[in-house]
Amino acid sequence: MWNAINSKNNDIISLDMILINEQNNAMHAIIRTNIVKKFKPLLQEGKLYELSYFQVVDGNALYRPVDNDFKIMFTLKTSIKEIKETDVDIPRHKFEFVNYNKIHERVNKHVQLSDIIANVIGVGPIEQPCIKGSNRK
Repeated sequence: MWNAINSKNNDIISLDMILINEQNNAMHAIIRTNIVKKFKPLLQEGKLYELSYFQVVDGNALYRPVDNDFKIMFTLKTSIKEIKETDVDIPRHKFEFVNYNKIHERVNKHVQLSDIIANVIGVGPIEQPCIKGSNRK
């Protein structure tokens, strides 16, 4: 979750997040500032929720955080129910890798956000380095 900020006046536009379902599909979701106080205390990253009574709207034409033409918009009637016990396997993170040779196609287009550019050369187990005396994943 992050605050979307208006770069002209530093006002918060919305609370934004990426939602992932059991099919590993990701969708951008937003909560407008006028209703953030109602929903922010009910949400925590990494937990599972059942959402209902929300709007599905066209995604941003620019700066999409995930490759999806639509986004979810919370409304005053949106219902959030935490799912405590489940057999559903939903990943905690979602990565949308792009072929390194295609990165140049995104230059000055501003449709899909590109966050990190790297060349993955191998995948191994999660390490737990000690940073400032604390173990981190």
